[in-house]
Amino acid sequence: MTIGIYKLDFGISFYIGRSINIERRYKHHLHLLKNNTHCNVKLQVCYNSVGIPKLEIIEICDTELLAETEVYYITKYNAVVDGLNILIDDGFGGFGENNSRCKYTNNE
Repeated sequence: MTIGIYKLDFGISFYIGRSINIERRYKHHLHLLKNNTHCNVKLQVCYNSVGIPKLEIIEICDTELLAETEVYYITKYNAVVDGLNILIDDGFGGFGENNSRCKYTNNE
């Protein structure tokens, strides 16, 4: 169980995320993508055309630092414009419990 920031690398594009269990989160991403039910449309479209992304752990960090560290990497890689992130989650704006299609809590 790895706590930190991860990257889903599709070769042609990427997604930056955070989790308190990166390995479990990766499996959940794959499950949703394979079933064509992922709440991130950009991610789903990329998967449908390219296939399974490679998981890369960018940084291991404490749970308390997850949100700010994720924002740092999304900004650093310009992941909303150049990648598959939909927006910068600086307060759970549309992710986790605030997104009815996502099955993870805000903390996860």
